Amino acid sequence: MSASQKPTSTLEEFTTEAIDAHYVERRWNDWSNRVKALYQQVRQWLNPDLACKEGSAIFFQEELMKSTGVPAKQLVSLDIFDGSRRIGGLRPVALWVIGANGRIDIDSPSGSYTIVDIAKNFDPPKWEIVPIAGPRKPEGLSRKTFRHLFVS
Repeated sequence: MSASQKPTSTLEEFTTEAIDAHYVERRWNDWSNRVKALYQQVRQWLNPDLACKEGSAIFFQEELMKSTGVPAKQLVSLDIFDGSRRIGGLRPVALWVIGANGRIDIDSPSGSYTIVDIAKNFDPPKWEIVPIAGPRKPEGLSRKTFRHLFVS
């Protein structure tokens, strides 16, 4: 698939017949890099009294990976600690999400949230955060919105 023909959304990807293993690998590598960059950003945003550690490995073999013969891949979760006590974390859930360019779930002292990247494929990320329960109004992910999740 040429650069001029690349799908710009997950819906287009699932309805395009020209998706191949090379394209899926590029999308996975982009997703992996965006997740790692978000983890770096989160480390900078955290209150100084909190710490991050890599958590468990999460294995992915989503439908487009299976259908193009791309082997399972893995990312790690990111756990957040107050001293030795785990108080929350981030867990990548899926790359291919209708209406988004990837999904990460957060558990925190203030509740459970979903982060989605609303940017087009291969564009710089535009992370939005949405509570899983209650009013589901998305807002841009920022230092302020993230720190609010982990206020003691």
